[in-house]
Amino acid sequence: MQKTQQEQSSKDFKMDKYLEKNVMALASMLQKDYDIFGLVTGRERRGKSTLAGQIAKRVDQTYDVSRCCFTAEQFIEAIEHGKPGEAIVFDEAYGYLNSRQALSKFNRVLIKIMTEMGRKRLFVIIVLPNFFELDKYPALHRSDFLLHVHKRGAFVFFDYDRKKRLYLKGKKFYAYGAVPGNFVGSFNKHLVYNMKEYDDKKKTALTEYNQRQIAKTDKFKDQRDLVMLKYYEDTGTTFKKMSEIFGIPPSTIADCLGNARNLRLTEQNTITTRMEGVQYPTGKEDKG
Repeated sequence: MQKTQQEQSSKDFKMDKYLEKNVMALASMLQKDYDIFGLVTGRERRGKSTLAGQIAKRVDQTYDVSRCCFTAEQFIEAIEHGKPGEAIVFDEAYGYLNSRQALSKFNRVLIKIMTEMGRKRLFVIIVLPNFFELDKYPALHRSDFLLHVHKRGAFVFFDYDRKKRLYLKGKKFYAYGAVPGNFVGSFNKHLVYNMKEYDDKKKTALTEYNQRQIAKTDKFKDQRDLVMLKYYEDTGTTFKKMSEIFGIPPSTIADCLGNARNLRLTEQNTITTRMEGVQYPTGKEDKG
């Protein structure tokens, strides 16, 4: 009987022999109380997620989509519950790390994990667009190897030393050619996951992430509108003056005040009671 995609093992696909030799040598270090951190980088749709999954499956036969993480929260949980010898992949889904704010947050999370996880003997692979966007600690010191997927199905391998030199020499211009890799290789399109489970988990992660971002934006706008309404009521100023102070058009001021009044009517405002005694800008500097 033919195996399903989900049932296939790492023996069902071929891996570049030099890559296999190197990743298995690194995986053997798990038995000596080491953790292994690898990086896989490259532009979108060049196969870096496929390659990362193949490596994870090669070093850990039990690896499946449950340990493929698409958000920082999933990644932290997988690390916390990881068992010795297991592989974990953080896969930047749909540009999750493409914004500067998200990448900055992830760098903080990554540094925290790398410095506090201790010796859990995990093989961790991080998939992200650009190696040079990482902070120095994970890029230079904590990661053990780098695979840069420069075109579909093709990669360059950098060991610890060459990866470190690449970061130092290539960061200014994001130049992967600043230091030659140890070797180049190729990989096939074999997926180690059940495709539907993988897509469903990825889409759910993206939806939840977008919902959180929208909620943060809405909360900020509501707080701003409530502050503006209280200022308007306390000072009796004009829309034109408020426009100068808050930096938004007078027509938008009316919309903001209307939103704030609606928040009050529906009792969603928990901020107003804290606003007593707040000093507001007058648009003029005090001269003493």
